[in-house]
Amino acid sequence: MSDTNSDDLLSPRAAFALRVLTVVLLAIGLALGVYFWYQNTSTLKSSDARIQGALYSQTARASGQILEVLVKDGDVVEKGTPLLTLHFPELDKQKEDASAALIAARALYAQVSQGRRGQPLQTGGSIDSGAVARLEQAAQHYQKMQELYALGGISAAARDRAASAYEQARQAASATPIMTTTPNQPPDPNEVRMAQQQIQQAEQKLAALQTLEQQKIVTAPTSGTVSLLSVRAGDSVAAGQPLLAVISNTELWLTVRVDTSDAPRLQTGQNVNFVLRDLPGQTFNGEVLETAAAGATGQRQPIKVSLPTETQTLFRPGMLADAEFIF
Repeated sequence: MSDTNSDDLLSPRAAFALRVLTVVLLAIGLALGVYFWYQNTSTLKSSDARIQGALYSQTARASGQILEVLVKDGDVVEKGTPLLTLHFPELDKQKEDASAALIAARALYAQVSQGRRGQPLQTGGSIDSGAVARLEQAAQHYQKMQELYALGGISAAARDRAASAYEQARQAASATPIMTTTPNQPPDPNEVRMAQQQIQQAEQKLAALQTLEQQKIVTAPTSGTVSLLSVRAGDSVAAGQPLLAVISNTELWLTVRVDTSDAPRLQTGQNVNFVLRDLPGQTFNGEVLETAAAGATGQRQPIKVSLPTETQTLFRPGMLADAEFIF
């Protein structure tokens, strides 16, 4: 028996329909192939995308205690909003000491900048140069302590000790009284420079303590969402210890994670379309700001994408998105 063509087993109409169906299926298959090829070569999709914001951490500037916590994690705050209050037990004493040190430094500068004036001295009949030198030093020291006491830089007891030392030196040098006077001396540049440095250091320390006093109330450094709150009222904290953070709601971007194998295909400036799951039906556009670092490892790499400024108020840190990179 000879072979029979399949079309011979069908009516002409059925054979034609079969040929048309075959052509349609081939066309559909070709179209799907072209579509998926185009999608793989012209776009890259990721459902692993999230809006993130700049993180501003707040730390304790000095050792102290938390008096009151005014917010909780997740609270939305404006810039300058009080977040918590602190108490620094040693601050008041440190400020008093710093003020006294500044007064003393200024008094010392006033003295050395005028040079050393001649002093009338009583010495013995046969002059003892050592006793005269000690009396001169005691006299200068006593004069300095009187000036400091007048300015409030030292206690009365310290001034009286200097007076007593001066009197003892005077008596030791006055066995046979002979009046003599030390010559005037010009200011010593080294002493003047050192006195100026002491004033500058004292002023800086006092200013730092005054700034610290203003930071007893910790305020929000930017508008955003409170995060990483790690202290409670009554907790003791050390200098530099993290207290909380604020995630900015204005300095935002979209982080899209892609497979490591796809990351090299992306470059800065590339267009990105994305849809927020909280706002379905709206498509937003951004561009790649940062790609994965060279040599980065891991199954998925983060890509930083800009957000459109005209709709910035719609975005919040933590929003999830589906993104599509356009090639």
